[in-house]
Amino acid sequence: MFLHKDFMPYVVALYRQAVEEDVLKHITPAAKAMSKSLQESSELSSFLKISFIPFEEKITILATLIPKKTPALFLSFLTLLGQNRKLSSLESILNKFTEYADHKLGVQHIRIVSAFALDASTQKTLQTALESQLNKTVELSITLDSTLMGGIIIHYYHHELDLSLKNTIFSLKSTLKELYS
Repeated sequence: MFLHKDFMPYVVALYRQAVEEDVLKHITPAAKAMSKSLQESSELSSFLKISFIPFEEKITILATLIPKKTPALFLSFLTLLGQNRKLSSLESILNKFTEYADHKLGVQHIRIVSAFALDASTQKTLQTALESQLNKTVELSITLDSTLMGGIIIHYYHHELDLSLKNTIFSLKSTLKELYS
C-alpha cells in the first residue's frame, strides 16, 4: 500500500499516544472498523474527499461510526486529521496505523485464498499451525476463489504457498509433459 511519507507522523503519534494512555487495545479495533466502513462505502469515501464541506461536518458523520466504548483519543485523532485536511486519506492512514500497531505487537497478517468456505474449526487449526510455525500471533483473512477447484493458497510476507488442486494438476501436467516428450 502506498502511503505518503507525510502521513507517518500521524500514524506513529496515534500509536504512541494510545500506548501511553493504555488504550491501544480499543483504538486498533476502532481503526479497523472505520477503515472497513470506508472500504465498503464509496459514498463515505467520496464525502471525505469533498473539499468544500467543513471538516467539522465530516467529523460529525464519522463520530456516528465509532463504537461507543472507543476512547476519546480516536475522535481527537480524526479531528486533528480534519484540521490538517487529511481526512481524504483516512482509509490509508487507518490501514497503515493498524499495520504499524500489529507490527509493533508482533502480529503477522496472513491471507488465505480457498476454493471453498472454511469452517471455524478449520480456520482455528490453520491459525494455530501457522502461529506455531512462525512463532508469532497470526491474523487470518480468508477469501474465496472457486477457480482453485480445491485446496488453499497461503500468502505471507512476500511468499506464496500454493496448495490448490489447480496448481497440483498443473504441476502434474508439467511433469508428465517433461517425462513423455
